[in-house]
Amino acid sequence: MIQNQKKINIDPAEAATTLVETPHTTQETNHALHGGIAGLIVSTILHPLEVIKIGIIINPMHSEAIQKANFAESFITVGKYIYNTEGLKGYFRGLTPELVRSCAGTSMYFSILHQLEKIFHQNGSKKDDQFSQFTASACARMASAYLTNPLGVVASRSQVIGFNVYKNMFDGIRKIIKYEGVSSFMKGSLASALKEGPFAGTYYVIYKLLKSSFTHVESNSHYLISSLFSGMTAGLIATTVSHPFEIIRARLQIISKFDKNPDQTYNGIFDAFKKIYEHEGVNGYFRGLAPRLVRKPLANAMTFTLFELFHMNSSKRW
Repeated sequence: MIQNQKKINIDPAEAATTLVETPHTTQETNHALHGGIAGLIVSTILHPLEVIKIGIIINPMHSEAIQKANFAESFITVGKYIYNTEGLKGYFRGLTPELVRSCAGTSMYFSILHQLEKIFHQNGSKKDDQFSQFTASACARMASAYLTNPLGVVASRSQVIGFNVYKNMFDGIRKIIKYEGVSSFMKGSLASALKEGPFAGTYYVIYKLLKSSFTHVESNSHYLISSLFSGMTAGLIATTVSHPFEIIRARLQIISKFDKNPDQTYNGIFDAFKKIYEHEGVNGYFRGLAPRLVRKPLANAMTFTLFELFHMNSSKRW
């Protein structure tokens, strides 16, 4: 009987606009669970790219070669430096706090997205309404980014080559509270939210537009491939647009622990934009873009595809 069932094509938040015979709490739990598992898997696989990106943005070794290198050269230079100084384990610095942050953040994102799309639908918005899609995704991502920012601070610092102050995630949390105060957990939170909001909104609108062109796809395997393709394309565009805020977020969270260079000490987002342009030029806004252009689109594409895979399987029981 299962073989005769038609393919279930479900976008990541489509359950918000589809009536299913499942208790409300079960739907919420599934969205959170599927999102969390997807985030956990993807973050583990792609973590080395995150470490390389942080190395390029922060440049803790003060290398002129990295400072002057183009996107590809800096990627290779930092990658080699990590391997030569710490071996393969260096690519997995800060993995634990990053996994907790990613798992919690992705779980929150899909749960909030589900709720917001349901609210928009109940108030008369159509499923293909791009404004509601952008707003729902942007708000969901901004909320999850803001709430997980404390873990982001610990993770980002732990990912910097040569930083061995924190023995583990809990030690990092304890030392930040003791020596910097609780407010330090929110460093870069506004930049993070401003980065993630437009990224997620742009990503989701493009993703849905591209997915709509694959409505003729009949098999689940081809449907998931179309999800991966749509996610990669949307991610490339959204990543490039949002990258300057990633530079600012990382430096606000990290730089005070490594360097008192006034050129990279910022009094907020606008001051950061000004100083980056003055001391690094336009290229400064895109430092570390190469590994992020690989990681971010791939991470989002894999996350959405895994979410849909989990969701399709569980939908057979709904």
